[in-house]
Amino acid sequence: VHDPLASSYLLCLPKMMMRAAVSAVSRVVPRTIGVRMLSSAQPSVAEVTVQVNFVDSEGHRSKVPGRIGQSLHEVALLHGIDMDGHDSANNHYSFRRTEAWTEDVFGEGPSNAHDHVIVDPAWVDKVPAPMPEEATVLQEHVYHQDLTPHSRLGSQIYLSKDLDGIVVHLVSTPPSDIP
Repeated sequence: VHDPLASSYLLCLPKMMMRAAVSAVSRVVPRTIGVRMLSSAQPSVAEVTVQVNFVDSEGHRSKVPGRIGQSLHEVALLHGIDMDGHDSANNHYSFRRTEAWTEDVFGEGPSNAHDHVIVDPAWVDKVPAPMPEEATVLQEHVYHQDLTPHSRLGSQIYLSKDLDGIVVHLVSTPPSDIP
């Protein structure tokens, strides 16, 4: 049995639900916050770009832009800077969000030290401390004469506005493409 009244009610139901939802949100969220949250304004390029300074083993400096959220390894590859980790994913196992909270993201974690870099001493305190998995890989896979207190894996350092202008020294490594 076809009921025209029921059909028209069902067609209006989504509109009624949307109005009720907007009404509920506007009562709970102040208008300025609600409008800003619902706006589609994207951050400008300048707001999501930081400068990274790579210094090779001969002292040549390359100043390149990187996006917030990219790893140092990704920035180096994007700009053709020779970091020997081109075949290394070195995914995160966990992220340290605050001093009290570490989020497990269930990645494989770092597996090799091909993207070993040395963070300039002036920047060490601004870079988040290495996770235990990264420290283990550095200890197990970096030659002891190359390991320094400022050694890190480029794939484990993600850019933030605090790292704008960071200076990273590339470690001289033998080519990885030799059979």
